[in-house]
Amino acid sequence: MVAGAGPRAFCAGLLAPEVYVTAGAVALLGDDELDRVIAHERHHAARRDPLRAIAARSAAYGLFFLPVLRDLQDEYARLAEIAADEAAVSRPDDRRALAAALLVFDRCGAGIEPERVDHLCGLRARADVPLRPMAAAVMTSGVVLAASVVALSTAAADSIALLTVTPHAVLIFAVGAVLVAGIDWALRRRGVAARLR
Repeated sequence: MVAGAGPRAFCAGLLAPEVYVTAGAVALLGDDELDRVIAHERHHAARRDPLRAIAARSAAYGLFFLPVLRDLQDEYARLAEIAADEAAVSRPDDRRALAAALLVFDRCGAGIEPERVDHLCGLRARADVPLRPMAAAVMTSGVVLAASVVALSTAAADSIALLTVTPHAVLIFAVGAVLVAGIDWALRRRGVAARLR
């Protein structure tokens, strides 16, 4: 528990994330509500979501020439919250308690998305993936990757060309990170969709 009058709960830390709850949250939430909020944050900690969020954000900003990645990063964050909500509830009463806690957080300015409460009340969560820009981003990534491979294969190890290959190697790493994040995002989305059916 950390000091703070406003109700807040969050998970922080990269390799060994921990759950933090403010004194305001403890004071304003009932026991069931607080238990569900902590279960939600524990799910984030178990999946190392802070590290995933930083990796996704870094890829989105590092590959700024693919603006669709920012949209995907936002969608990934939204689905991570819904997945944590789902992990925190196992009974109908749990859903009610977590939804009530989210409403308390929202009334106090925490900025909770209404869709999360709707989802807990039984409305289907929408998947908001921009397919055309995503296809363009994948094609652009493929071109960058192909150009990088060609540059690496033609560079001589003892020449000044290595200085021009280094940025390509970074790009290959970045594109690989984006592909891994995309696969992870798709699997997470599939898992959420399966639980919603």
